[in-house]
Amino acid sequence: QVLPAYPPSGRGFQGTLSYCPSAWPQRALIKSAGEPHAGQALPAGHARCAELQTAYAQALAQLPWLERFPAVLHAVTPLRRDERWLLVDADGAGLPLGPACTSAWELLAVSGGEPLAVFAEFDGDHLLPLAYGRDGRLHALPEGGERVPAQAVYGALDAWKQVVTAALLGSER
Repeated sequence: QVLPAYPPSGRGFQGTLSYCPSAWPQRALIKSAGEPHAGQALPAGHARCAELQTAYAQALAQLPWLERFPAVLHAVTPLRRDERWLLVDADGAGLPLGPACTSAWELLAVSGGEPLAVFAEFDGDHLLPLAYGRDGRLHALPEGGERVPAQAVYGALDAWKQVVTAALLGSER
């Protein structure tokens, strides 16, 4: 029997969970759930890539069969370097996005080249971004061929428009 996917990525709900027994519990059944609501508050996370790698190593020590580690990275910037995508922290350290990531360009668009929070799965080598944080809220990234809604990009575009205008025309207008 396939379990229902509830709630959709980037949405929250009030409810009760029952965790499956594990040395490092991460799977749970939803015992009761209210209606999903848009963009939940951002959970606590890691400010640096090294912190995420340390947390992953600690979880892996408790559960050697851990395949994916849920993580929030705060203040990371999407960057394309040498034909691969990275999320780079304030120290300049980066973690690569995995080959299954289909939303790297969308992540760059909503960030406007500025740091933002990203909720992702980490497998020890690569990140798979699932949602991003803006204005203290969590927003789902598109899956497959879907696109980020245009209104999510407009805020970032205003800043870029000013930078490009200054670069092309100089500070004098």
